[in-house]
Amino acid sequence: RKVPFKGLVVCWQLLLGTLGGAVLYSLESRQSGLGLADAFFTAFSAGTCTGLATFNITAFGGAAKALLATLMVCGSSILISAVPLHLRHAALRRNVPPGLKHVELKELRRCPEWLVELNSMR
Repeated sequence: RKVPFKGLVVCWQLLLGTLGGAVLYSLESRQSGLGLADAFFTAFSAGTCTGLATFNITAFGGAAKALLATLMVCGSSILISAVPLHLRHAALRRNVPPGLKHVELKELRRCPEWLVELNSMR
């Protein structure tokens, strides 16, 4: 079964940007005068790690800066690229026959490619 990775990434980025924008707006609308569009743009920019801002981020409070840092980590390409690797590893582990769970590759004369892949992920 194939996992629609592109769709998952798009949904994840939309979720991060929407929630992040709403929280950022609630944190900074009164203190620094941040508008709703600016809050969403800044949150989506942080979530996609583009670094664009329409507002002076140095004027934000500590909670807003921590939120932006969290959005940058959660939306980073390194974290997102770990998802398919984890899904593949979980699928391989689930489908390993019981007799091959604790076998060393050097003990086998011929070895299936998926078993080599599974052992390389340990």
